[in-house]
Amino acid sequence: MKGKWKAAIAVGLPVLAFVCGVAMLIFGITGEVQLRQATAGYDSTQGYFSDYDIYSAKTGRHGSSTYRLIYSYTVDGQEYTVSTDYGSGSIPNQGSPREVWYDPQNPEEAVLSGGNSHQLLIFMGAMFTAVPLVFLLGALTVLGVLRWNRVDVVGLVIGVVFAGLGAGFLYFMIGSVPIQEFVQSMVAPFALIPLLMVIAGVWLVIRSLFFSGKESRKRGARKKS
Repeated sequence: MKGKWKAAIAVGLPVLAFVCGVAMLIFGITGEVQLRQATAGYDSTQGYFSDYDIYSAKTGRHGSSTYRLIYSYTVDGQEYTVSTDYGSGSIPNQGSPREVWYDPQNPEEAVLSGGNSHQLLIFMGAMFTAVPLVFLLGALTVLGVLRWNRVDVVGLVIGVVFAGLGAGFLYFMIGSVPIQEFVQSMVAPFALIPLLMVIAGVWLVIRSLFFSGKESRKRGARKKS
């Protein structure tokens, strides 16, 4: 009985993650399309970081707070503010610039350039759908259902997931701060993690596409000898 429960959990969790990922993708893409349509006639101006408030407070020993970043911008001599709609783990320097898109008929209606909550949902949805597929491919390969002669498909998918995760984190990090501040922050170990993930993912993709076949032939030659 315990074995059946373990099997059900082992199958159910990846399926649940995949379904959640698909739902995230649908809501994220729908929201992003609607946002693009709503802001199609917006004008752009330069905004400047002026303040922040707590988006989510630190919880637990290893938790960290995230912040809603507030930017000020001026239209026809009148100052307005607009904030990010997701939590950022880093706070820009005071006065850091960021492009703002605003409604010329109603300037207080505005959005910030760069990442937003819809894109974050798309990013998370892509990861939630990709990871179960990696486990599925790995399980089918181990069981011998799938056989790959020239390409290490499991390594390829893992590499794509790693590179995608790292690129997504980098995109949202760069979108929160000016590029100069982002480059300066790369000296911090935490900031290096997304870049290392991209490098590792790209290396896995290249290895899986071009070198896995050679390694398989070498192993086969050793077995024959």
